[in-house]
Amino acid sequence: MKSFIRTTILICCLMGLACPTKTDASISQDSSAVATTTPVVQVRAKKVSKTGEVLLACPYSKLKKKKMKHCDIVRVSTDSISMDIPICDKRTDVNLRAAYIRWDKATGNVYLSMNHGKFAKKYNINKGTKISLQCVKKNGYYEEYKAHQYVISDRRKDYKNDCVFANFREVSATGIAPKTLYRSGNPLHYKDSPNRSYYCAKLMKKYKIKSVVNMSNTKKEMKAIFKKKPTSTSYYKKLWMKKNVYYGQFTTDMTSDAYMTPVISALRFMIDAPAPYMIHCNMGKDRTGYLCALLMALTGSSYEEIVDEYMTSFENYYGIKAGTKRWEIIADGNIRSLLAESFITNEWAKANPSQAATNYLKKYGMSDREIETLKKKLAGE
Repeated sequence: MKSFIRTTILICCLMGLACPTKTDASISQDSSAVATTTPVVQVRAKKVSKTGEVLLACPYSKLKKKKMKHCDIVRVSTDSISMDIPICDKRTDVNLRAAYIRWDKATGNVYLSMNHGKFAKKYNINKGTKISLQCVKKNGYYEEYKAHQYVISDRRKDYKNDCVFANFREVSATGIAPKTLYRSGNPLHYKDSPNRSYYCAKLMKKYKIKSVVNMSNTKKEMKAIFKKKPTSTSYYKKLWMKKNVYYGQFTTDMTSDAYMTPVISALRFMIDAPAPYMIHCNMGKDRTGYLCALLMALTGSSYEEIVDEYMTSFENYYGIKAGTKRWEIIADGNIRSLLAESFITNEWAKANPSQAATNYLKKYGMSDREIETLKKKLAGE
């Protein structure tokens, strides 16, 4: 009898070894609640766009027939990956850098996407790649989906003051002198909120900004805007004519080498440019927020201060209050995950953000002398 039991256990173990499961724990939403009775859909990658989004040869109507719909968590598997991600209809439904299945309401097409990232490149998907889809948790993403439903207005009267409306503020932090570093929405022209741009321009003039790091507009775009000669951009144009505006191709993939290359150039620009500085992208929220987080870490802010400052943009735009569950969901999926993927990757770095930021900048080519000079400029020395 004992021999039979030992033999049975050995067979079970061998069977387990023969069937390994490939998972990506960093993005798995819930791998414990697998609905093994739900159908598996086999599809192929029909097309890969320049942005890295993967069009599947499978319409949304087919997914619905196979018990997969909006807010369900679906297991996506290829020969090299297996991960659980939600079905949503827009990138803002998920965290920054998160993968998701996007269905286009207008066309019924289905895509594998990332919020500010290239899905195909990260997960090695090419045209023709075989992919299997299976629902693992019905409506499993609903709570997080609700947390990401932002309401934003382009009307000044919907906000308590000009600065909140423009997401314009001084970065008040350890090691940064008063009236030295500011952040803002786009003062030139942000097509999704042109009225907000007017107030951003008004405030940069009011606070006598002398140097700008523009993380969103190209030289061609700025020339076109200045050619129209709108009154609101005249102050910005003067700074541009003095060569006190840095602009580069800043990707929205903030943890990539492609993002850090122009960041290093922008920081070197700041070393030689006069303060006060202003950093902006379009909303002054993500790309701007991450660069400000890096500077705050460098000059001595704590991890908690960095997170709180970044999240102020979400309070300004969407009224998301600190201390709420929704605030925590957004913070976890945005600034905390960005820091964890870049330079605050462990508990030591969380306790020593300044040294972690210094090491990170040195990794991308900044010298000790450049870093110390930048810190002194930000300290007002």
